[in-house]
Amino acid sequence: RYFGTKIAFYFAWLGYYTKSLYIAAFMGIITVLYGIINLSEDVMSYLFDNGITVIFAALMCVWATFFLEGWKRYHAEIAWKWGLLDFVVEEDTVRPEFQFRVKTKRYNPVTQQEEPYLSGKKKIANFLAGGVTMCLVLAVVFGMVVYRVICMRLLASFYNSLAHWLTRWECPRTQADFDNSYTFKVFLFQFANYYSSLFYVAFFKGVLSQLPGTRDNDGNVKIAGYRLEKAGHLMNRWEADYYLNPTYDQFLFDEYLEMVLQFGFVTLFVVAFPLAPLFAVLNNILEIRLDAYKFLITIQKPVPAQ
Repeated sequence: RYFGTKIAFYFAWLGYYTKSLYIAAFMGIITVLYGIINLSEDVMSYLFDNGITVIFAALMCVWATFFLEGWKRYHAEIAWKWGLLDFVVEEDTVRPEFQFRVKTKRYNPVTQQEEPYLSGKKKIANFLAGGVTMCLVLAVVFGMVVYRVICMRLLASFYNSLAHWLTRWECPRTQADFDNSYTFKVFLFQFANYYSSLFYVAFFKGVLSQLPGTRDNDGNVKIAGYRLEKAGHLMNRWEADYYLNPTYDQFLFDEYLEMVLQFGFVTLFVVAFPLAPLFAVLNNILEIRLDAYKFLITIQKPVPAQ
């Protein structure tokens, strides 16, 4: 248990989820094959929206239920094997930030010491403040989505008018030349309008984050691997680990969030694309290996915890 039970449970859950997706992927393939066999040239949408799509949707609901209940059983099984069923945390460690920020104290008859204490009114006030902030953030996000949709619609109309004006300004000789020039401009503008965000995520967003393999001002090589150098000299393994990307307390949250979002897409929108479970299986097979490589090689070892 070099990494602790939290990371062990993450890989156990990811492996169980991936194996469970085999059934969903098989049902999705059957649905698509049925659509291909009965495909009509007049109705291409029959490939996904065919006679057994409703049955496939119902089976996916059953699959999701069995997956959740099966994971509860498997979780209890591995917890028993790892000796964690009787594990009880005697006392949680008080966070240093809590001790620093909370100025009021109360006498604890158990420890017979003055300890930081947060009153119930203060807790309710903090909770309400956090709830209001969350509502405001969600409202802003929703407003940005609406704003984005409106802007895309307005820009689409503007781009069409601009393309038409530019084409008329070019003064093509024939109607065919006019149509070709106008079509090229419209497609170019609409391509930039609808796909600019995707290109940003695909090609530019990752450049802004630091990746292993760069050198700092002292000449330290920050790269994933066993042979790291410091000012031209080989470093010990423990010293090399110090220069790897650091972890934070909730680093597993991002890993779980990624898979939970995938589970939501697979279960909620699988009818629109029955092959989604198949691609999820392929993604998760790589995800398990890449996560293991990341924990072992590219980041500092987190503190083991149960």
